[in-house]
Amino acid sequence: MIKENINFVRQGRQDRRPDRQIQPRIHGQKLQNSFHSKKEQYEATKKIGEDFIFKIVRDNSKPINFNKLGLSLLAERPNNISVVEVKDSYALMSNLSDFTAEQIAKTKVVNYSQFANIDEFIFQTPEEKMGPILSNESINKESVYTLDVQLYSSDESLKDIHKKVSLFKDFLKSIQATLLDDCILQSLILLKIKIKGSFIKDLLEHRNVYFVDMPQNSIYDMDNINQLSFSELPKVDLPSEDSPLIGVIDSGIIPTHPLLKGSIVASESFGGLKSPFDEQGHGTMVAGIIQFGDLNNVLGLESVKLPFKLLNGRVTNQNNSFPDEKILVNVIKEAIEEFINEYQCDIFNLSLGDSRFPYETDTKMDHWSYILDQIVHEYNVAIIVSAGNYSPYHHNGQILERFYDDLLEDPMAALIPPALAVNCLTVGSKVKDDIPYQSDNKLQHIAVTGKEQASPFTRVGYGYGNGIKPETIAYGGNYSLNTGTKRLNTSDRNLGILSTSLFNPTLGSWFETRSGTSFSAPYITRLIGLIKKRLPSAKGNLLRAVLVNTCNQETEIKNYVQERYKNKELKPAQLKEKYTKIQGFGDVREKFLINSYDHYVTMYYEGEMEINKVNIFEIPITDEIYSKKGKATLNITLAYNPPCRDSRIDYTGVKMTYELFRGLSLEEVTKYTCKPDDDEFEKDTLPKHLKKHKCKLTPSMQEISRGTILKSSHRISSNAASQQVYGDKYYLAVKCQERWYSGPKHQPYAVVISIEHDNEEAVLYEEVRGVLEARNRTRVRQRS
Repeated sequence: MIKENINFVRQGRQDRRPDRQIQPRIHGQKLQNSFHSKKEQYEATKKIGEDFIFKIVRDNSKPINFNKLGLSLLAERPNNISVVEVKDSYALMSNLSDFTAEQIAKTKVVNYSQFANIDEFIFQTPEEKMGPILSNESINKESVYTLDVQLYSSDESLKDIHKKVSLFKDFLKSIQATLLDDCILQSLILLKIKIKGSFIKDLLEHRNVYFVDMPQNSIYDMDNINQLSFSELPKVDLPSEDSPLIGVIDSGIIPTHPLLKGSIVASESFGGLKSPFDEQGHGTMVAGIIQFGDLNNVLGLESVKLPFKLLNGRVTNQNNSFPDEKILVNVIKEAIEEFINEYQCDIFNLSLGDSRFPYETDTKMDHWSYILDQIVHEYNVAIIVSAGNYSPYHHNGQILERFYDDLLEDPMAALIPPALAVNCLTVGSKVKDDIPYQSDNKLQHIAVTGKEQASPFTRVGYGYGNGIKPETIAYGGNYSLNTGTKRLNTSDRNLGILSTSLFNPTLGSWFETRSGTSFSAPYITRLIGLIKKRLPSAKGNLLRAVLVNTCNQETEIKNYVQERYKNKELKPAQLKEKYTKIQGFGDVREKFLINSYDHYVTMYYEGEMEINKVNIFEIPITDEIYSKKGKATLNITLAYNPPCRDSRIDYTGVKMTYELFRGLSLEEVTKYTCKPDDDEFEKDTLPKHLKKHKCKLTPSMQEISRGTILKSSHRISSNAASQQVYGDKYYLAVKCQERWYSGPKHQPYAVVISIEHDNEEAVLYEEVRGVLEARNRTRVRQRS
């Protein structure tokens, strides 16, 4: 894969969507009256530290230059609603007066459109600021509540932000609220407080308050687990000095475990916890899966070499919750950044989640996911997150027939924080075993589902903004049903994932089995670590891209969904949506993860590109691809880590996409992809006679471009006619488009391309390698 050093800037053009037709004098007077009314109301009821903040309801999504109007944009909401702070009342009223007097032309910066497309100014209601848990809570005026409070933030300096927060803290004192913790960043102001129920209404009425809810926390089931005992353990060889570092952010790890001892480089506790060591077994199980994968394949060996060095970051207490006095995002941020800065760790596993907050479409991004996205944007690390566990309905014993329907139709089965983080890799769960434990030799227990099917507890997508989430799946366990009592067994020892754990003195065992997405995520983390071992300089984008590029949607989950719903009169796209919500891009094909073969070649690029420009890559299509019987598949994966803001409709500040072309010259590809047209930047402008030269991608760009990891495939017909028409080069055009981001104008990204032939006798590797080496030698001579 050869990157062409061609970057073309797209030139902006005027938004040509029509303004609605209004009478400026009437409409302008209406807006003036609305503004004066809100200003009087604000001044009459102003609280300590309160700014003049209200909502603007727009007629359409046409952008408004708020700064020119004397306003500062704080947040964007669905249905064309913007929340703004008044910075300069005089400027706003002056421009509005000119508009009312019909003295503003449509061509000026502060022009006709700015006011013609504004419907009204209104204040937010307290109910709009309440999160899902608080809104369903019956508030007792005498009770004391612990709440997370998010304040609006604008593009002010940190010094000015701290001044505002200081005034808000004075307001909290005035309503007898106690500040427990705060997180003050450029783009996130979050406070944890204790407050009496009688004052919650006053809190919600403060105009600087953006969002209030019960604190996020880590909640996972800790049922009584049947322990497994092993008398002989393999000898453990410690990791090499250059082995990859992996951070385990969890309940801690027991460093004295006989199979983990010596592999833990550092153990630290965060959030005020005293000991960094595991008291529940969850973190130690996660660590064992990262080191060994399937432990059953290890226990029979005489010795085993540990592949990774581990960093143990304990963030949850003995009850598997975050400390009450601390803001969750502060604890997580401190732990990850400590390991990044002190140990240069760039792989992290986070098997934690809060099941009280299933994702609802068109709601703002949660704080936990948001802070992970910010970390990945800043450091380009790989963070692997579990999808979260869903509690399926029993249906009086009919769960076996109905749990797929529940997963796909029940809103409570949606992903939970922090699995929504767009810059992280989210992992769902599938079933490894389907033979339950029969304690009394009676066949009264049956598995809820079969091998390779979706686990009955795995949460499903889509993710934030309808992006593909989870991206992949791994073994996480199964449940069984007692056919006599109709009760569900969530801790069947035969159906869970076996791993290292705390020592059980009763059984004399260092191992146990559990089921949950907590244990599918570390398996993917292990695979990411193996990629890092093979590519030591790889950063988070490339690690994610290499893994997802091997994924395949041809799974038992897909087969089952298509069979189950075939008589429901669903279109193919609707069926595809169902299995994609469960498995994302599909199973990881581990065989191709870190190796190329004669019939399977992987190429990659990791770097950065200027925003609002295009990079073009040349892909060699050799004679063997066309001449060998069968078809070849091009798999393409793009991963990037954009800046994010939870107060924007477009959550990511940058959007990247790609197109694949065949049978065109580099000059032609350049002409049709790097065009000076803002509105057409992502649209196809190929002339009709060249349409066949743009390759069909599966899934389509529309389906995959809502996330930050984009994976699709293209089938190449292996015949002489195709070779004659399309030639020996394909071109991949990677585009980077600015949304609202105004920071450094370079976006890191990685592209991975594999060429896979159906015929395993095809010898592609040496041919492709030879083309690339010859091209590189030519380029070196030209530069010399």
